[in-house]
Amino acid sequence: MDNFMPHSLKSFDAFPKVSSSYSIRSKRGGYVSIILAIGCALFIWIQFAEYLGGIEVHQFTVEKNVGRDMQINIDMTIATNCDKLSANVLDKSLDRLIASEILTFQKTDFNEALKHSDQIRLDDSNLRRETLHGVLKRAKRARHFSKRKENPNGQACRIYGSFPVNKVQGDFHIISKDFFLTHMPDADSMNFTHIIDEFSFGEYYPKLINPLDGIVSYASSPTMAFQYFISIVPTTYKSSTTGRTIVTNQYAVNELLQDRAGKVHPPGLFFKYDIEPVALLITDTRLPFMQFLVRLVNIVGGIIFCTSLAYRFYDKTMTKGLGKVSENDAKEGIIGRDEK
Repeated sequence: MDNFMPHSLKSFDAFPKVSSSYSIRSKRGGYVSIILAIGCALFIWIQFAEYLGGIEVHQFTVEKNVGRDMQINIDMTIATNCDKLSANVLDKSLDRLIASEILTFQKTDFNEALKHSDQIRLDDSNLRRETLHGVLKRAKRARHFSKRKENPNGQACRIYGSFPVNKVQGDFHIISKDFFLTHMPDADSMNFTHIIDEFSFGEYYPKLINPLDGIVSYASSPTMAFQYFISIVPTTYKSSTTGRTIVTNQYAVNELLQDRAGKVHPPGLFFKYDIEPVALLITDTRLPFMQFLVRLVNIVGGIIFCTSLAYRFYDKTMTKGLGKVSENDAKEGIIGRDEK
C-alpha cells in the first residue's frame, strides 16, 4: 500500500502542535530561547523604570517675569582675619550695597573649614548630574545656614548669609579694608585663599548643587585677585506627575586669576554676575498607561520575531555553507514514520 501513497501525503501531518515526544529539541535553540527571555525581561524592566520616572523636557523661552530684585546666598571661608575684610555690591545702576552689614562674619580655623568642605564635596559627588525628580526631592527651603562653632583664636573668616540685590548686572566683591589705607598691605592681612561651600541665586535651597559649591582656591601671593564671571539663567522645575514647582536660578561660571601687585585695582574675590534674557523650563511627561502597554507589547513582539528570523537564517546558512543537517529540515510525518 505504501507504493501507491504519494510521498507528500506520507510526510503530511494534520496536527502541527504535536506532543513533545514527536519533536526534536536542540541545545542551540534552547540557549537562544533563554538569552531571548532574559533580554526581554531586562528590556521590560528598563521600560517600566523609564515610564515611572517620566521623560524630562527642557524648553528655553524668553524671560517674561519682571522682577526688581533677587537674592544671593553665600557661605565661604577666607584665610584672612574677619577684621580685615569688607564685602560690598556695586551693580549696573550704580547702586551700592554694604553687604558686610547683612552677612555674618565668624572667626574660624581654615583647616577645620577645609575638612568640612571635603565632607560636603564627598556628599555632593554623586549629585552633580541633576535630574528633575532629584531636584524636587532635595529642594527644601531653609531660612538659616548651618551652625558651626566659632573659634575665637581662628585666623580665618567664615562669611555666610543671604542679601537682596537689584536684578541687574552687578559685582559682589570681598576685599581687604587695609588696601585703601596702606595700598600695600602685608601678606598677613591679605591672604585670599578661600573655600566656597555655597553660592547661589534666588531662594536658598541648601541641598541643591551649584557650580561654585565645594570650590577651593589657593592664593600664590597676597595680591591675587580671583574673578568669577557668572551667567545666570532663571530656571523653573515643574513636575506634571506630582504638581510641584520650584523657581530658582542656574548659572555657568568662568574663573580668571590675576596678580595685581603694583596696580591700582585691589586684590580680593570678585563675583561679576549677569542675568541672561532667556528662561529655562524643565518639566516631565509620561505616556498614558495603555499607550505605553501597546508600545511595549509591539517592541517585545518585534524583538522575538526578529530573533526567530535571524536564528532561522543562521541555521539555513550553516546548513548550506558547511553541509550540516538543518534543525528545521522537513521530517517525515506520523503516517510515513517507520515503526520500530
